[in-house]
Formats: sequence, structure tokens, C-alpha cells
Amino acid sequence: MTIKADFTGAYKKLATLYHIPDAARFQMERFGAQTTKELKLSVRSKFSKGRGRRTGHLFRNIAYQVNDLGNRKYGLIVGTGISFAAAVKYATIQDKGGTVTGKNWKTMTRTTKTGKRVVIHFKRPMLAIPQADGSLRLAHKVKIPASHWFSDVIKKRRSILKQMMSEDELLKVARRL
Repeated sequence: MTIKADFTGAYKKLATLYHIPDAARFQMERFGAQTTKELKLSVRSKFSKGRGRRTGHLFRNIAYQVNDLGNRKYGLIVGTGISFAAAVKYATIQDKGGTVTGKNWKTMTRTTKTGKRVVIHFKRPMLAIPQADGSLRLAHKVKIPASHWFSDVIKKRRSILKQMMSEDELLKVARRL
């Protein structure tokens, strides 16, 4: 007596289940790339040239990284100061807003109209705020308004991440791997 059984369907399903962690990593990479692109668009729109964006330092240093946490688990980090990107010290205060105070700056050298250099001493630290006409305005504290360049994008994309990491979506991606 000979019994023939075809297990190819079972093997395919088993192979699909084996690829689910790889599918999760693929989806995280995709989500990180899309989120980084949206964050850069947010920075570009909220900090145009006339409103404080002169160097593009924040724009250039937004990145993402998918980390291997071991045991086929992965984590995603999105922001500044990740992998090749430099940490942008003012990124958080621009997103959430707050007050900036002077720390160590108690002297300033200015050149007068005649070309003579003058050193100005202050009793307490000051901040120099560049004005549109090229002059500087001095202040002890400066209030930075919240721009929500980061938090608005992340709030909007959380539901997209949940949908991308759902069981059905991961199975679709695992079948293609």
C-alpha cells in the first residue's frame, strides 16, 4: 500500500511564517524612510529662508536607523543624531518651544562705523539675536514658539505604523520575500 501526500502548501506556509521577522524589518525600513522624508518636508515648510532656516543644518541631519535587538527583533529610531547624522541641539526646543537664556556670553566685540573695535561687557550673560536689517538685538531671555515640526508628523504617522505592522500586512510582505 502506497500513500502519497503533498506537503508543498504546508512548506510554503511554514516558510512564510519563518520570514515574518524579516518582513517586520522591511516594513520598519519602509516606515523610517517615509517618516524621514515627511519630517524633512515639515522642516522645509516650517523654517523657510525668511523665518530662521539659513543653513539647513536641521534638515540635513534628520535620519532613521533600524536596530537589531537580538532574537530576530528590531527597533526603529527616527530623529537627529542617528548613525551618520549629527545631533542638532536646538531640535527639541524648536519642536516643543521654550525659553532660551544666555549661559557664558558676557562680552561682545563690535566694529563701529569708523572701523574701530569696541568690547562691550555685560553684568550677566546675553543672547544676540540677528535682525533682518543685519543688526543684533541683545536679550537675556528669548521665548521660542513651538513649531511642532517633529511631533505633528509622528502623531500623524502612528496609525500608519500600526497598519503597516498588522498581521495581515506582515503576511503579505513575508509571502513576497
